[in-house]
This record gives sequence, C-alpha cells and structure tokens, in this order.
Amino acid sequence: MSSIKELSESDFWNIICFIVVSAANLGGEKKEYGPLRLLEVAARLIKVLRDHGLTSKRLDIVQKRIDENKYLVMTDESHFNQFLQSLTLEIVDLMTN
Repeated sequence: MSSIKELSESDFWNIICFIVVSAANLGGEKKEYGPLRLLEVAARLIKVLRDHGLTSKRLDIVQKRIDENKYLVMTDESHFNQFLQSLTLEIVDLMTN
C-alpha cells in the first residue's frame, strides 16, 4: 500500500477511461445505466483511495451501500431510485458528522 502522496497518473487512468467509455455508451443504453455507471466511478475512486492508505468510516459506509444496492437497477428500478435518494441523504448526514 502506498501513501496518498504517491498517487500517480496511472492510478486514475482506468477510472478516466471508464468515465469516457461510459459517456460514449450512454447514448445506446437504458437511461437507468447512467446512475449505475456513476456509482461505479464512486466505488472505483474509493478503492484507489483505500489502496493508497486513505480510509474512513464514511468511505466504507458509502462503498458498502453501493456494493449492496447497485444492481437493483437491473431488477427493480423503483427500489434503485429509492436507494439513490437514501444514499444521497446518508451522504449529507455523513458530511455534517
């Protein structure tokens, strides 16, 4: 595990590629996949931070919630949208605590 000060371009290259390819693919995908892809970006950023020694309870909470609920978009759009709203409120709470 390297320190946060040792982050390099390559640490973010895969995330940047994922964002660009996701943007290109959104035109032909169901609209619900946009939020799923953004959640995946958040999860990947948290992983990079964790790999470089930056961890926190709130990052762990967000990662766990994303992992547990991101695929709801495939099976239950209504519950997926509820999850997004609840995660947003939870993040606001985590910002103030």
